[in-house]
Amino acid sequence: MAERAVALGGVARGTIQAAVEHTSLPAFPLEERCERHLIEELVGRIDTLDADLRQAMTATADEPATQDVYIEVVRGIEKQRWMLQAHLASRPST
Repeated sequence: MAERAVALGGVARGTIQAAVEHTSLPAFPLEERCERHLIEELVGRIDTLDADLRQAMTATADEPATQDVYIEVVRGIEKQRWMLQAHLASRPST
């Protein structure tokens, strides 16, 4: 995505500080120790990320090459979600 932003004349701010400043994700519960709860937290964050990426994907409909980059990223993110969901399905609720 960074390369595409630069190719279009934008700026890629790929620092941790920029990520923290611009994230829509809530802080991760650092003290949580329950594996199931941690996975549920990850799934929730993936859902937020997926929604943000889909919004960007829609906003770039007039730029097919850029939209295609978003589509590829969404595909990978959703695959990770499916895997986490499968992991949750194989674990009993606590």
